[in-house]
Amino acid sequence: METKIYINGKILPEGKAVVSVFDRGLNYGDGLFETIKTYNGKPAFLNDHLRRLKSGAAFIGIRPSLLKQFERDIKLKIIEKLLRENGLEKGSAYIKIIITRGVDKGGHAPVKGIKPTVIIFVKPLSAKKILLIQKKGVKAVLVKGVLPAMPELKTMNYLPSVLAKMEAVKRGVFEGIFVNKRGFITEGSSTNIFIFSKGVLKTPPSRETALPGVTRKIIIELAIKAGLKVRQCNITERYLFECGEAFLTNSISDVLPLIKVGSKTLGTGKPGAITRLMQEAYAREVAKRLDALFGGIKHQTSVA
Repeated sequence: METKIYINGKILPEGKAVVSVFDRGLNYGDGLFETIKTYNGKPAFLNDHLRRLKSGAAFIGIRPSLLKQFERDIKLKIIEKLLRENGLEKGSAYIKIIITRGVDKGGHAPVKGIKPTVIIFVKPLSAKKILLIQKKGVKAVLVKGVLPAMPELKTMNYLPSVLAKMEAVKRGVFEGIFVNKRGFITEGSSTNIFIFSKGVLKTPPSRETALPGVTRKIIIELAIKAGLKVRQCNITERYLFECGEAFLTNSISDVLPLIKVGSKTLGTGKPGAITRLMQEAYAREVAKRLDALFGGIKHQTSVA
């Protein structure tokens, strides 16, 4: 079955869902995106993702008035419709929303009057594979000499993350973790990082250092609610390697135990107690929010 794609207010077969070669997203990476996980046809934390998307659009100068059709379609549950038309109303799925500044034959500075290009596509996810790595943990490698240009925004300028993930694949591990010029750990190619050390849960600050991830934000809130001390602070390689345990977060894989970086084992080399605590807390939060919004939705979110 040919995948159905939402593009500029229409749902089209993938062969017809095309963009111009002059689209600024293609030419300059001039755009934003969000990835969202679904449980049986229902997107998790959708409003949180949309808020970040709108905030990013405002920052780069895409006026809210230009996104009215997209917002109207979201309210009309276009995502749920797209999932149904792709046969993904059951199980887990991946949603990607892309907004570019639009088609423009000019130069670096955008011409006036162009309309944004808005794309949404969905893909199936393997809940079993995600649960497996949540249980076993993942390995990573440090990546130096390349960094996201604007880490506080989820932009289409994603080449540094592509290169970091390529390095991870080359080394046979799950993730590439950036180290900046000052020697601080910042984030993974598609994840935020947390370490637990001396009774404190620590994560790099999001401002100008790491993406303010939706899952990251929720984990911080849940950790505080659970009575943990949480600090957003710079993390050196030494702090990382001496921590008791560590984990990665993103909207697709939730909370992943980080058990080894390069040749060095973190903690005991197995998922730690705080990591398990946050996995379970996050799973309960997903279930609670889905039930509050949709009611009676069955979803597999626990690693237990």
